[in-house]
Amino acid sequence: MIDGPTNTPTFVTAGQTIASVSLTFNPTPTATFSTHSVTFQTKSILTKDGKIRIAYPAGVDFDFAAGPATTASWAGIDGSFATVFDNAAKTVTLTRDNLGTNTGPVTMTIVFNNVRNTTAKGSYTVTVASLDASNGGIDAAGTSSPATAVTGGTVTTVTV
Repeated sequence: MIDGPTNTPTFVTAGQTIASVSLTFNPTPTATFSTHSVTFQTKSILTKDGKIRIAYPAGVDFDFAAGPATTASWAGIDGSFATVFDNAAKTVTLTRDNLGTNTGPVTMTIVFNNVRNTTAKGSYTVTVASLDASNGGIDAAGTSSPATAVTGGTVTTVTV
């Protein structure tokens, strides 16, 4: 007779921190409409009705309303999301539709179109957190590597 393990392995289901967060936007000039991509790795289970909250820096004039911004795509998780762009709070909340599966740690990429870049050149980060359906924390917010907005790119006069 062979004895198996006597302990059941544990899997952490909450209380970690989102990791490997990156933000890119293209094009990068200030005050232009661009595509923003946010990639990150969850560390705990994201429930099929869970949420991802992406927070842009407070007080910086990234604009979701002018385009208006839309969710172009996501990768790394099944099901769909309902997206709420809160221009005043500078947050994007994606709520899973309850049709996918509970998903363990995974790398996700979410792409937004028609975000107007800030009018101030500089380097900017976002934070990403995962929440349950009642807005309780699952994984704490992780901070992205910076993306840089540069001056230029707006054509005001063309001479032929």
